[in-house]
Amino acid sequence: MQQRNDTLGLLGETSPREMTRNKLADAAHRLFMARGFHAVTVDEIAKEAGLSRRTFFRHFATKESVVFPDDDKNMRFFRLALAQETGGRPATMDHLRAVQSLMAAVLMANAELIGQRRAFIDQSASLIAHEEMIFLEWRRALAEGIDGILHQVDAGDQVAPSSNALIVAGAIVGALKPTFEAWYSSGQKIDLAEAGDQVLARLEHGFGRELRPI
Repeated sequence: MQQRNDTLGLLGETSPREMTRNKLADAAHRLFMARGFHAVTVDEIAKEAGLSRRTFFRHFATKESVVFPDDDKNMRFFRLALAQETGGRPATMDHLRAVQSLMAAVLMANAELIGQRRAFIDQSASLIAHEEMIFLEWRRALAEGIDGILHQVDAGDQVAPSSNALIVAGAIVGALKPTFEAWYSSGQKIDLAEAGDQVLARLEHGFGRELRPI
């Protein structure tokens, strides 16, 4: 079974909680690969992992969420990397290029596992809908970085990104999605970091280096 790689060590050692979470995710992946997403129950996933149904729901809110077990960790990685890159200032396209390269490295390190997941994600309306919700979360996090409010949000301050930042972030996420899809379709053979850089370069002609739409 292909094992996931850590997010470049920026988030520290794997905790006991994450080890349990990974155990459930790996068990689910084995069953989904063998039988398909809809043919497998939560009880069967828990049994395969040697854990209880209650434990499953302590780690995952739904069966759909176990297909995306690394999303929370990758989001923390993204927020940390962008905050470190910008020093808390509003992100520019240069900052986003640097962080995009880091995120691409994480995805490419897990290319086989991600490619296998796509086989059942693309055949399930509920998984596609769940993935769309994840993209909305990434849009908001990116907008917070563009406005330079990541630290405030992470500290619990009730601040929201501006409409301008949400527009720019939505365009970036919307442009990167087909790039990911092309990477999946190629069997993860294209250079995802280079493809992402090309997308950001095209967008920069419209937004400008300081991410202000013209």
